[in-house]
Amino acid sequence: MSLRSYLFGIFIGTVSCLAAFLLIIFLVNPEEASLLEFSLMFVSLFFVVAGIMTLISFYLRRLFTHNESYYSNVRVSLRQGLIFGLGFTGLALLQMIRLLTWWDGILLFLLVIILEFYFKSSK
Repeated sequence: MSLRSYLFGIFIGTVSCLAAFLLIIFLVNPEEASLLEFSLMFVSLFFVVAGIMTLISFYLRRLFTHNESYYSNVRVSLRQGLIFGLGFTGLALLQMIRLLTWWDGILLFLLVIILEFYFKSSK
């Protein structure tokens, strides 16, 4: 598969998950929502954030590094997007159940950074 088809697939997946997320936000009553509806909302939020961050990270990496190995840039960008999406979704989940405080947010942010440093150093 070519690089363009990878990026196009990520873009289409992100737009699809964004549409699903917006449908859930506008059509589901949060007071009557079931666990399945909340789960679908958080899964779609995760994929939206991960896809957007993957594309942004890839294009910034391509712009500033001028690396000829684009496939390794896609892998690193995808890993960073998934980790960022996990952190952002964790923050949203903590906020939904009213457990998010500023020190919890900082600890989750530090966990995301430590996780990225672990993957970066394990090469």
